[in-house]
Amino acid sequence: SALYVFDDFENSEAKEGPDYIFEDNLILAVQYLENGNIAVVGDREAYVINPAAGQQVTYSYQQRSLANFDLSDEQILLALSASNDGRSCDIVLLDETGQVSSEFSTGHKVLSASCYGDRIALLDAGTIYGYSSTGEETGSWDAGGDAQKILLFSYDSAYVLGISQIREVSLR
Repeated sequence: SALYVFDDFENSEAKEGPDYIFEDNLILAVQYLENGNIAVVGDREAYVINPAAGQQVTYSYQQRSLANFDLSDEQILLALSASNDGRSCDIVLLDETGQVSSEFSTGHKVLSASCYGDRIALLDAGTIYGYSSTGEETGSWDAGGDAQKILLFSYDSAYVLGISQIREVSLR
């Protein structure tokens, strides 16, 4: 995979080549972070790129498979599993510079993940499990048996995407 960074829309001439090349890594998501760095999540590694300095920080999944992830304006949340079924995940938070700010393990299968500030929400079999950024479990809430994806939109509330509807769940 390759990444082209266009920082001057007034002069958007075609580039001769990509700014960054990621060997043997399928890029799944790219997003600008609040500090101007670029978060890149791939199937084997995640990166934080500082385009102004031309620097790249790489986080390797170390033989673990990516079960799920979430990007916010300030961090990258990775759910990494030692097995291909996505169970017993390691949760890794990378900050705006690409450094690991927190890492902890959970026994849950992470079908969906979302973060808001220092709160992390994981979806496993119709239940949302809340965690602090230090790995302390803060509660669990029913998301419905048809829950496919979650999105924290405040510290106390999440949207749940079900098969036939989107609903709000209070995490109090």
